[in-house]
Amino acid sequence: MNGFGVGSTDKSKMPTTHVDDDELLYRRVPNKPENLQVVDGKRTVATSAFNCRFRQPSVNRCVLLPDPIDSKIEDTDGIVGVVAKNVREITSISRAAPATDFYRILVEARPILRDNLEGAAENLAHAQIESAPAMENNQRFRKLKEALAWLANQRPWIIEPS
Repeated sequence: MNGFGVGSTDKSKMPTTHVDDDELLYRRVPNKPENLQVVDGKRTVATSAFNCRFRQPSVNRCVLLPDPIDSKIEDTDGIVGVVAKNVREITSISRAAPATDFYRILVEARPILRDNLEGAAENLAHAQIESAPAMENNQRFRKLKEALAWLANQRPWIIEPS
C-alpha cells in the first residue's frame, strides 16, 4: 500500500492523457468520522470525503492502477469508485443566481511524474475532478462534493474502511 501508482517514466509507457467516459475512478476515503456517515444502518461516504483545498478532488484511474489497495495510504482507508461519465454528467451546479449559467465538470488526467517540483510521490494514475471555469467559492464546491458523494454511494464500497 503506497497510495500511488508508481510506474516507469519511460515516455512510451506514459499514461494516456484522456480519461475515457467508461473509466472507473478510485477515491481514497480516510477512516475518519467526518468522511463517513451511517444511513439506514449502512456506512456511506460523506461529502467531506471529497474535500480538496484546491477544489479539485484527486482520484486514481483504475485502468492504470487496477488493484484498489494501491490507492490506500493507511491500512484503515476505504476506497470508493465513481465512473468518469457520471462525474461529467453533473450539470446542476450553477455559477451564480439566477441559475442560468452552469459549471462544466471535467475529469482530467494529471499524472504526477517522478522528480516533480512539489516533491510528491510519482503517481501515473492520478487524475482530478475539475470544473470549467474554476469554482470561485466553497459554496459551489460543496454542491460538487454532494454530487460526488451521491455518486459514490450508488455503488458498494470497493474496500470498506476498517
